[in-house]
Amino acid sequence: MGASTSSSADTTPPVESSRLVDEKGKPAADNTPKPLDKLFYALHVPRLIGAVHIILGHYRTAETYDSLSATLGLSVWWVDFFFMLSSFGAAHSRMHKVSLERIATEEPILPSPTGLLRRLAAIYPTFLVAFLLSWMGRCLATRGGCETPYAFTCYHPAQLILEGLGIRDWFPYVGLIPQPPEAGQGHQLAYNEPAWFVSALLFCYLFERAFIRLAAMGQVYAGKGNVPWATIVGVGLYLVTSPTANFPFTWANSCSIAALKALHKYFCGSVLAAYLHSRADAGYEPNWLMRFAATGSLLVFIGLLFLNFAFDPDSSRDLCVRIRDAGATLVLYTLMIAGLAGNADPIARCLNALPPWLNDLARDLSGGVYLLQEPVAIIIFLCFPTGAVALCPRDNQYWPFTDGKHVQQHYFLVIMLPSLFAAAALVHFGLQKPVAQAVGRRLKGS
Repeated sequence: MGASTSSSADTTPPVESSRLVDEKGKPAADNTPKPLDKLFYALHVPRLIGAVHIILGHYRTAETYDSLSATLGLSVWWVDFFFMLSSFGAAHSRMHKVSLERIATEEPILPSPTGLLRRLAAIYPTFLVAFLLSWMGRCLATRGGCETPYAFTCYHPAQLILEGLGIRDWFPYVGLIPQPPEAGQGHQLAYNEPAWFVSALLFCYLFERAFIRLAAMGQVYAGKGNVPWATIVGVGLYLVTSPTANFPFTWANSCSIAALKALHKYFCGSVLAAYLHSRADAGYEPNWLMRFAATGSLLVFIGLLFLNFAFDPDSSRDLCVRIRDAGATLVLYTLMIAGLAGNADPIARCLNALPPWLNDLARDLSGGVYLLQEPVAIIIFLCFPTGAVALCPRDNQYWPFTDGKHVQQHYFLVIMLPSLFAAAALVHFGLQKPVAQAVGRRLKGS
């Protein structure tokens, strides 16, 4: 019996104890993976709020310029949120299907044609409509005698081709398209100025698969559930040392290619997705930071809004841009997205409790609201040249953006916002969504 027992003990494989530990270094009590939700509804309403904040910053009136200009000037920060959110969504979708280990070792780094077509179909129809409306509106303003710096662009082949294809911001500001002297250094005139974001986003799509794999590699190296400090340090070094990051204390205004300035912001969204999936794979429950990440970041954001009242509006906006270029907003929005992506943060729970159709509507309208703001404003200016704003504000090179420097009637935003939401809904449900669905079916069947 002794020999039999010994033999049985020798042939039974030893039970390996889990090497997973919690964030305090102690053995984890429960290592059961807790997969993340496929959809994060709580992210949609903040996306729409950010778009509206940007619009209010662009079209603030003379009265709000005196009292709220600094607060509205913080809208420039939301662009970083949009870049991170786009990358986070793509990375999360991929990591929800494939493990981090497989992505880190087997995934391709070059974009697939079908993937690019799907991404393009999800935004380009709205982009194209906004571009065409802005172009036609500016041409009408030019024929009406408008002498703004945009007059020369009514028909310029290079401008039409580059901006119409969505690649205008892939190139330097100078050289390709002649700019009038009053355009200012480092500023490139455009038919639809806010669409520079989409141009930079399309450029980021080319690196999306590579960024997802790089983020997965950094997370695998850090260990399951651990903070990828090596990746974070790498992003920090890139931010400081690369002229394409436009770090204000070393390389300020050294790179005039807007698309290059967005790459590290886009990468950060993939890094966050990899970290959250790694925590879920490790079975970690939300810690105190995750439970209040969105609420805490929102309180900081609100605090900065009120702090801005202490600054002159012009200097405040410059300070906001410098803070954004320094990468500080990446920390703020990393916490915000991380908190909203779970259901532990109070704000996330409130937003997730909203009807699904309301969250879906906020998601569907946010892109159109942002892209159509300039053509809708131009149409309003053309229809109400004396009631809204002077049709040709010759001292405003950013027309139709008022930048708080030109008097508008109070009812401008009363007309602007409902018209903008109606136009966004019409374009999305009448064109954008049907085209995206048709492309998706075609690519799925091919």
